[in-house]
Amino acid sequence: MIPALGLLAGILIGVVLQPDVPIWLQPYLPIAVIAALDAVFGAARAVLDGIFDDKVFVVSFLSNVVVAALIVYLGDQLGVGAQLSTGVIVVLGVRIFSNVAAVQGAGAWRRLARMGSPRLTKANVLVLALAVLLGFAISTQVHQTRASGLESLRQEELVGVLDTVTQEGVRLGTELRTLERTRDRLASGADSEKEAVELARARADTLALLAGTEPATGPGVRLTITDPSGKIGATILLDAIQELRDAGAEVMQVGPVRVVASTYFTDSDGGVSVSGTSIAAPYTILAIGDPDTMASAMGIPGGVSNSVSGAGGELTITPLDRLDITAVHEPAPQRFATPEPVPTASASS
Repeated sequence: MIPALGLLAGILIGVVLQPDVPIWLQPYLPIAVIAALDAVFGAARAVLDGIFDDKVFVVSFLSNVVVAALIVYLGDQLGVGAQLSTGVIVVLGVRIFSNVAAVQGAGAWRRLARMGSPRLTKANVLVLALAVLLGFAISTQVHQTRASGLESLRQEELVGVLDTVTQEGVRLGTELRTLERTRDRLASGADSEKEAVELARARADTLALLAGTEPATGPGVRLTITDPSGKIGATILLDAIQELRDAGAEVMQVGPVRVVASTYFTDSDGGVSVSGTSIAAPYTILAIGDPDTMASAMGIPGGVSNSVSGAGGELTITPLDRLDITAVHEPAPQRFATPEPVPTASASS
């Protein structure tokens, strides 16, 4: 009872105060929380085995937190902080589940309740203080996760984000210079009719690709998403499409369906429905654009890759020098929208 009350009190204190975690501490607080939980469940198992010692528990609690944070800090200095963080979480997670399995059963929980009954003992005071601290840390980390932005990312993660932004800036700069050259040629009057025809033809080709009425070819990526647990739904696929668009994807196809502005995703029995066409795992997404930029975007922390792995699936990204998208979209007649007439020079004068 005392640990539960202390944990609840710590969480409530964190919710009320909502403290900001210092930037230097942000990479290490989640690991510290997991390490503390490992010590707590280890203490519960020690209680059942009749070998619980309050001094050992305090030392284990503090040493777990300090050692786990030091390992991650060392990994950051060596450039492998993300990998070491994952390794620490896996090891601690296995130990936590092992200890939880050892305290299963009504008898075990009754014994733990008796050991934690409200009695003014040194052991209970220590347990209460550490439980409050753990609850406060959990609440603080949850608040930080919801409010955090780029400042919580590690150096290698920030480099990946910066690389994606830089490549997108280069692409937009090239497009801007091309448009400026076209504008200057049309304004100069030299071969203006020929330039206008070529520009209109290029515009028509671009609109055909955007509308999905013509096949497309070019460099790009192939995304393959496996779903052995059946938990990947329409939301994750839609997030993948949005992230590819943000990374500069020009033409996309999901399964046999061409992705256009009106494409929609819904969950269906045994898979996902894309604009009314049912597809099943493994899901394949084809996207034409800069392969490096799109591949980097898919690996940004907190993005599609994390969502897929969190749902028990696996995301495979294959960059391709040449990718053919053959699916086309048959546009439906517009019921309400009509083009706005463009004023002519005579009408405006």
